[in-house]
Amino acid sequence: MRYVPRQKNFLIYFPLWIPFLSCLAVAQVFDSGSDGSDGALVFEGTGTVLFDPSTFDPPLDPDGDNIYHFTSITIPSGLTVRMLAPQLNWSPVYWLASGRVNVSGTINLVGEPGLDINVSTENHRPSIPGPGGFPGGIGQNNINPPTAGLGPGGGSPAPASTSAGGSAAHATVAGGGLQENTYGNVYLRPLLGGSGGGGGGNFQKSVGHGGGAGGGCLVIASSESVSVGGAILSRGGRNVDPTLNAGIGSGGAVWILAPVIAGAGSLHTTGSNTSFGIGRVRMEAFQNLFNGSIIGVFRRVTLVPNTPFLPTSGFPQVRVTTINGNPVSSSPTGSFSVPDATIDSASSVVVGIEAAYVPVGSIVDLIVYSESVSIQTTVSTPLVGSFDQSTATANLLFPPGFSRGWAHATWE
Repeated sequence: MRYVPRQKNFLIYFPLWIPFLSCLAVAQVFDSGSDGSDGALVFEGTGTVLFDPSTFDPPLDPDGDNIYHFTSITIPSGLTVRMLAPQLNWSPVYWLASGRVNVSGTINLVGEPGLDINVSTENHRPSIPGPGGFPGGIGQNNINPPTAGLGPGGGSPAPASTSAGGSAAHATVAGGGLQENTYGNVYLRPLLGGSGGGGGGNFQKSVGHGGGAGGGCLVIASSESVSVGGAILSRGGRNVDPTLNAGIGSGGAVWILAPVIAGAGSLHTTGSNTSFGIGRVRMEAFQNLFNGSIIGVFRRVTLVPNTPFLPTSGFPQVRVTTINGNPVSSSPTGSFSVPDATIDSASSVVVGIEAAYVPVGSIVDLIVYSESVSIQTTVSTPLVGSFDQSTATANLLFPPGFSRGWAHATWE
């Protein structure tokens, strides 16, 4: 470049410098979206603690959307934070932090193992998934056949000639499963957890074992950094019988977004083993320094400052609100010891159903498992209302004694 002496009334212009200087002025900034209103989430001690928003003072997540606004998150070594669907609206969990996230301990979103219905009547139910996952099927007894696992990749119930229920699929097929059973995508939109394994039969056994539940979903987003020196586990629940590699839930999904991701811990979304029924892991960062163990269909990508990752609508939910005109708690226990509703009628009664973020016109299946009669399945009237909130009814004759029921909907 030719040197031009500086003189009065001279204008010196270097056009080639401007783009270079402009690039230097751009900073890599990511906003997790946390407003810090939930303060710092700091766990202390060792052992296992259940993450239940209602036990905090004041309670977390009053609107029930499972989106939390923390300033920072700390899980110390030696402590396991357990997450189960009933305490978390059966939907994916979003932990947002304006500051650092340090996971030196363990976050456990693993689905409940299949239940041994020989143990007690309390085990005559689907196994419980991690938040955003799907329940496992019920094992066969002398009255009822085995049931399928729930979810897009749910395992089939055991056929008459075997005691083994089918394992579930997610990002990969289940053991012996079909390619059509897989679901989801690498972008984790929509965010889906693992499916439940199918219930076992009683072929050559006194009863069948229940299927394991699916692993849950967790999103961790930080405006600063996320370090995983411990573990985030979202495995599918196993069969209660360790000799049977069947009826196992599939792995869930873990999604981490931060300018810096570091640590040498574990991110596992396994299913029946490291080859079948595994879930998904996605990491987005400007600097990804994580060098730990990852099991899952995995994507490591460069973070985009305005990445859309929060749900645009709520997670689909369906629940029973009334039985024979009597209200049912929004958090039913399903316990045979303390019933959620009492019915005094020898005739069929009306069951009120409410859904959220389920297409209007969908049909809800109402399944009731009783002590003395076979499983009853009835269908509701089509849902009416809006996508955000709709209702339906079903007529059902409850037998004497205790019954446990659940509702689910499927749609295209």
